[in-house]
Amino acid sequence: MPKDSEEKHHSSGSDPDKQHPTPDDLAYTASFCEENVWHQCQKWKEDHPEDFDRKYAVFVLTASERTPMFNQKLCKESKAMFWTHHVLSITCPEEGSDDPVMVWDQDTSLDFPCPFPKYCVETFKPTFNHDEALRRRYRVVPAQDYLDHFHSDRRHMKDDGGEYLSEPPEWEEIRGGNGEHNLHNYLSYEEVEHENEEEAKKYGKLYEEPEFFERFGGTKDLVELEATYNPNFK
Repeated sequence: MPKDSEEKHHSSGSDPDKQHPTPDDLAYTASFCEENVWHQCQKWKEDHPEDFDRKYAVFVLTASERTPMFNQKLCKESKAMFWTHHVLSITCPEEGSDDPVMVWDQDTSLDFPCPFPKYCVETFKPTFNHDEALRRRYRVVPAQDYLDHFHSDRRHMKDDGGEYLSEPPEWEEIRGGNGEHNLHNYLSYEEVEHENEEEAKKYGKLYEEPEFFERFGGTKDLVELEATYNPNFK
C-alpha cells in the first residue's frame, strides 16, 4: 500500500525449455502487493513445482511504515516511493549454480524478474541517506508456508467508515490458516511472540538489511553488491 511519493521473460534455471511468467501472466491489483505475491506463489507452484521449495515471499518493512524504494512504477525514476510496506517474491537457484537469486516485484520499473544484486542496488540505493525510522527489515517466508497460512480481510485498506482506500481485487479474500486475519503478524517490524515454534514458523524469519543482503546476495554491503553486476563500477 502506498504511503506517499516524493516525486522478460526468462528461462527456468532447472529447465531451459520452461518460461517464467511475465507480469501480464500474473494476477495483479495495485496497492494489494501481499495478495499479488500470494498469487505469484500459487502460480509458481502450479508451473514450477520442481523449484517451489526455493521460492519465498519477502515483506519489506520499516518501523515508521514509510518504506523507501526507488524505480517503482508509481513514481519518477529519480524519486523514492514510500510504501507503508512492500511485498515481493524471490527464487533461489539450484545448489551449486552460479545463477543469481531473482526478484519478482510487480511494481518495479526494473526487469521482471530482476537479478537480486541489481534489484537491491537500484531499488534501495546505497547513496540514499535515511534515518533510523526508515531503516528496512525483511521478513522472508517460504512460499508454501505463505500459501498455507496467509489470511487478510483487507482491513488495512479501508478507512474508518469501511470504504476501500484503493479499488480492491476482483478475486475473493485469501483466507489461509485458522480462518483469522493475520496480516499484522507478517507486517510486524519486530519478532512476534507465538505459542510455539510451529506457530512462529508460519511467519518466516526477520532479517536486518545487511543479513538479508548477505543471505541472498553473498555480501552485507550494498556497494559491493553493485560490483557484482555493474561492469562500470569503480
